[in-house]
Formats: sequence, structure tokens, C-alpha cells
Amino acid sequence: QCGKRVESLKLWLAWKFYGDEGYRKRMEWLMELSEYATNKILENKKFQLMFPTQSLNVNFRIVPSKKALNIDAFNESIRNKFVQSGLGMVNYCILDNGLSIRLVLLNPDLTFADIDLFFANYLKVALEYENETIEKVDL
Repeated sequence: QCGKRVESLKLWLAWKFYGDEGYRKRMEWLMELSEYATNKILENKKFQLMFPTQSLNVNFRIVPSKKALNIDAFNESIRNKFVQSGLGMVNYCILDNGLSIRLVLLNPDLTFADIDLFFANYLKVALEYENETIEKVDL
């Protein structure tokens, strides 16, 4: 096992640097951010929460206006366009109920404004892609 990196050292060093109370506060803030992101999803009818948020992973997808579209392929394309746009980085996973965009909140320096900006940018890219896709389908 000598070839593996010592992953636990990163955790130990961070804990040592911030202390018990500091590390607890950082983790609580990340949980608050994930709750905030979840509420942003629930407040907008274009978003669908794919799985109840239980940790720092927030799973959602865009609901297309045109029901005939393949929702998994549609969301994968939006994610790819978003990443290519340079506006942010987010990944996806496959859950039992379909493809999910997975926002993982690991940076305790993020703010509510950062979450707002992420969703505004993601929705902008999604709506642009949806309009392009519907125009092609309707032709």
C-alpha cells in the first residue's frame, strides 16, 4: 500500500489547523449551503429535486417545457454546455429515477450569492439550449 497517497493526512491537517470548533463551524456552514441550494431548486418549477438532500450533494435536473424530449439526454446536454461555457463546473450521476445533475458543495468559502449565481447561470444555459432544441424539433 506504499503507492497510495495518504488521504487521511489532508483531513487531519485541516482539523489541526481549524480546531474542533472551527471545523464544526465549517461543516455546519456547508450543510446550510446545501439546504439553501435545495430550497433554490424547490422554489423554481424549472428545477426538479432528484433525491432528498442528506449531505453536501444536491441532486437536481431541469424539467423541459416539451415533454416529448428525452429528459436524461436533455439534462446531460445542458450540463455539457454549462461546463463548456466556463460558467461553472458540475457533474452528473445516474440515480434510480434518471440522470441527475450533482452539485457537490465542499468549499466552505462559498456564499449564498455564489449559489444564486450558479443557479442563475445554469438556468440561463438551460433555457438557451432548450430554445435551440425546441426550434430544431419544431422545424
